[in-house]
Amino acid sequence: MKYSSILLALSATFFAGCTPPNVDELDNDISELTTRLQIIDEELAGYKGGLIHGLIETRKHLTGATKDMLEQKRASLLYWIELNYTIEGHIEAPASEDSLQKIMIEIVELESEVAAAQAEAKRSGGLIGVMKKAQVATLQLSVATVKHRYYAEKYGVPVIIGAASEESSIDRKIIDPSEL
Repeated sequence: MKYSSILLALSATFFAGCTPPNVDELDNDISELTTRLQIIDEELAGYKGGLIHGLIETRKHLTGATKDMLEQKRASLLYWIELNYTIEGHIEAPASEDSLQKIMIEIVELESEVAAAQAEAKRSGGLIGVMKKAQVATLQLSVATVKHRYYAEKYGVPVIIGAASEESSIDRKIIDPSEL
């Protein structure tokens, strides 16, 4: 009886400091990406092939990869697994608010370019209209790329790009996100 009381007191003390991590913001980001994927699927249904279809498909895969990255981060937090990315002796950490704010400004600027290009595409027809739609799809892919960078920096996930080299089948290079 005495030992169980001590064990109970120690357990209560230990678990009192262990509160589950707040993943509300992460859940909101995942929800936003899920909605965006549904919208991309609707856009994709309007094209059977070609350049615009390929650009939208690429944006879909990038957005899906971004969602998967955030879901991994969420799962690690819920299971109390701390994901640290140490690459060449450097530990990736979440970006500063100033850095994230700069990326958000870039996203807003790109989204305004998308809106202007969409307005032009609606006014155009024929070959010019197709070229304008391709421009819109390209700008939307740029937005998806910058948003991927934003989420990677926000949650401290490194952006690694693989490329073939003579020494190995894959040579990984760490890219400074500001270079993207």
